[in-house]
Amino acid sequence: MSADFDPQIKKFGEWVAQQTDEAVEIKRVSAPEGGGLSHRTLIIDLRIGNTDERLVLRMAPTGLPLFPKYDFAQQVKLLRALRVDSTVPVVPVRYYEPSPEPIGEEFYVMDFALGQIPPDNPGYQFDGWVKDLEPTKQNELLNSSLETMARIHRVDWPARDMSFLDRPQYGDNSLDQEFGFWRDYLDWASDGSPVPAIEDAFVKCQQTRPTELADPVLVWGDARWGNMVYNQQLGVQAVLDWEMAVLGPAELDLGWYFFLERTALQYSEQLPGFSDRETTIKTYEGYLGRSVSDIEWYELWGGVRAGCIQIRLSRILGELGVVDDANYRGRNPVTRALRAILG
Repeated sequence: MSADFDPQIKKFGEWVAQQTDEAVEIKRVSAPEGGGLSHRTLIIDLRIGNTDERLVLRMAPTGLPLFPKYDFAQQVKLLRALRVDSTVPVVPVRYYEPSPEPIGEEFYVMDFALGQIPPDNPGYQFDGWVKDLEPTKQNELLNSSLETMARIHRVDWPARDMSFLDRPQYGDNSLDQEFGFWRDYLDWASDGSPVPAIEDAFVKCQQTRPTELADPVLVWGDARWGNMVYNQQLGVQAVLDWEMAVLGPAELDLGWYFFLERTALQYSEQLPGFSDRETTIKTYEGYLGRSVSDIEWYELWGGVRAGCIQIRLSRILGELGVVDDANYRGRNPVTRALRAILG
């Protein structure tokens, strides 16, 4: 193994050798393009015995974390449950190591998913392969994405024993649990300096909450096409990033998607092949097998969740010297979109 690699990567190679009982040579280590800040992710090319492989190593972030807790055991349990007799395409988890002893921290290892991922920075509305597609192909990608999201919501989660995603400490129903969890997160992220737009939106959501809830389904939590891997035919090869998965109404994911689209479209035109809001809802309803309700409320709630995360992200980017934390936390694309909804 080359002496040029970080000591932690060397230890990882030694650990893989122990798991496989094969000689292991690390060939290359890289970070995914446009990778997020919720995890530390490394792509590792290595030779195991006589076979060249590419694995993805996921660890908690160094420095300021985006979330107060990283439950890798739960993420792995969910991914492995989805791999068993499920139509939702997820990447196999090769290994999970809860002990920090092998490389200094808890980690899990996934296979590498071949395919194309829509860019996040800048988003696919601004530049990249999705924008370069013909409008008919853009529409195929949108519909493929909506169909895959509906597949997630049709998963028979009780049969796969996914009740570990329930959060009874915050209340008996899914919206009570949403309010409780994100209130705790917002207090933690704000650290005594609340952002008025987010606080106002939080209160409005509590005051106008839906009176009837659909049966809880598996909710992806971070429903955006930059978390999907596509093949050449624009089918979804894999759904990524499940750390925000919960049980609740399917509308949680659709509202999140609509809010993130609204945020991006403050600065860009909609892609010509992406259908309008009404058509998108009808298309998704066809895949889901029922009508959706209160989608404007769920979009606003998606904005609250995005705003909570943005506060923490502002501090992280401030520490990295990318933005002025004091100004950016209250004046950014997310809070601007929230203010537009609130009027």
